[in-house]
Amino acid sequence: MPWTDEAREAARQRCIEQKPSQYSTGPRTEAGKRRSSLNALKTGLYCRWSVLRLIAKWQREQEEIERLQAEMARWLPDAIALKRKSPGLYQTWLEFQRNELGMN
Repeated sequence: MPWTDEAREAARQRCIEQKPSQYSTGPRTEAGKRRSSLNALKTGLYCRWSVLRLIAKWQREQEEIERLQAEMARWLPDAIALKRKSPGLYQTWLEFQRNELGMN
């Protein structure tokens, strides 16, 4: 419902008489100041703790990628040789490796 001119004027007069801004002191304790410093955040995406958790997740994923690359480097030369000699056996072996690495 839109404000009427009378309602707007009444609200303005109440603000003039009651002076609510004089009673708004903000947080007084350090804990309250820390808590209120987060008021501007609209989502958790920009929270420093969320960013730190995201970085930690990326690091874990990078470590997993490096582990898989090292594992692949260990068996890739044998896999190429096996594929040339026996494609059917290679396919069976490849499925086994995927199961071992949890890639299925």
